[in-house]
Amino acid sequence: MLYSQEIERDARFKLALRIGIPILVLVSVIIFVIFKDGRFNLFNLSLLLLTIFASIYFIFFMIYEGLSQKITDPVSKAFNRETILKYLQKDISVKEPYSVILISIDNLTDINERYGIEKGDKVLEKFAEIIDDYFKKRYGKVPIGHYKGGEFLIGVQNSQESIKSFLDEFIKRYDRTKIDDIDIKIFATLTDKNYSKDIKKIVEYLYQLYTDYQYIPKSKRVLIAQKKNIEANKFEKFIIDTVENKSLSIRFQPSFNLKTLRFDLIEIIVKLIDKDGSIIHPSQFIPVINRLGFEKRFDQILIEKVLKTIEEDKLPKNIYYSFNLSPFSIRDKKFTEDIKNIFNKFEVPKNSIVLELFENRLYKDIDYYKHVLDIYKKMGFKISFDNFGSLNASFEYIKEIEVDFIHFDKYYTKMVKDKIYHNLLKSWVSFFEEIGTKTVIKFIDDKNMIEIFKNIGVDYIQGYAVANPLTSEELKRFLEDKYEIR
Repeated sequence: MLYSQEIERDARFKLALRIGIPILVLVSVIIFVIFKDGRFNLFNLSLLLLTIFASIYFIFFMIYEGLSQKITDPVSKAFNRETILKYLQKDISVKEPYSVILISIDNLTDINERYGIEKGDKVLEKFAEIIDDYFKKRYGKVPIGHYKGGEFLIGVQNSQESIKSFLDEFIKRYDRTKIDDIDIKIFATLTDKNYSKDIKKIVEYLYQLYTDYQYIPKSKRVLIAQKKNIEANKFEKFIIDTVENKSLSIRFQPSFNLKTLRFDLIEIIVKLIDKDGSIIHPSQFIPVINRLGFEKRFDQILIEKVLKTIEEDKLPKNIYYSFNLSPFSIRDKKFTEDIKNIFNKFEVPKNSIVLELFENRLYKDIDYYKHVLDIYKKMGFKISFDNFGSLNASFEYIKEIEVDFIHFDKYYTKMVKDKIYHNLLKSWVSFFEEIGTKTVIKFIDDKNMIEIFKNIGVDYIQGYAVANPLTSEELKRFLEDKYEIR
């Protein structure tokens, strides 16, 4: 029996006591009053009937209250979402150290589609029992809740470093195993209360870790934050101050054109820097910006920062400058007017700007998306899909939307020596060449790999083996000096 089921059974027993004991006391008192002098009259009868009706009403009211306050999920029998969040929030407040784990059945959607929802529900129920049994042996009874879909939340009174190896063993044991002859694929993230003492922010962070990584080897299917960890409330305040003060840090990373042998595409890298000078990666601050609803404001500040730097530092305007914008900003038609107003302040041509777009989920109204992007193209902007070829929406978009550039996902760089990935990349590059779309390979850190991508036919290469990220002054000197890789 799950810990959650034990708690619900206790709750039902307490409910029965709450129903039974007051009624027993009331009836006993009434009987005593009515029959203490041995007489039974109309007043006593009325009082008895009134007590019976009140008792019946009280019983039904308590039953209704008990049913409306269900604490377990009807499918998995683990705590439901509302209850697990309450339990974890309470434990976070009083227990030290304390960690929260997100474990997901990654392929639950596939299971439901292939075997039916009833089979999927049975997998969830049995997987909750597996989690409970495994954790109970090490940590005793721990709260386990079904958050949504195939995802479960678990609270453990221990540090994330101590739990990591234990969780690794869990993943190794149960990933790619079978429940009722159905294969399951599982994945986990964890963090502790040092990140935040607000369970909702912890859950958001766990999902951020979950979506940060597109390809996870089987041996690394437990993700724990490796970057600098900033307490959530302070981090939000830092983000708000950054946006209000427009204090973004940008660097310029040249990309080498293998066809013209020139550096004519510059990737703009955006970072935030905290008070002690540490760099904060976009994978940390972008989800917070989105949650705070600052996407458009942040993108406006970024565009203005880029244009101001190009103009004031006298960077060349006859090359491409490429950077990421939120697709949510781009799809807002008002944002097109915002961009026009910003560009009116500067003399930077729109056709030198490449707007990179990336999102994990498909925007279903592709016709509308295509219409909006056509507006940007008519204004002169170039469009690119970033991280192409990873598990994101760009595969679907490319069928309907023509873009000027494709920035391939870093996994193609990492796996280029693998025959399948090599041939797949070569086919994509050939296809994009036919339709007039330029291809960009990123994260090249080994000069020996440059020849490989040249033979494949890639248009641009980028990475530390090509050129380091540079300040605007360093970029000017670099472009004056470098016309080919030496």
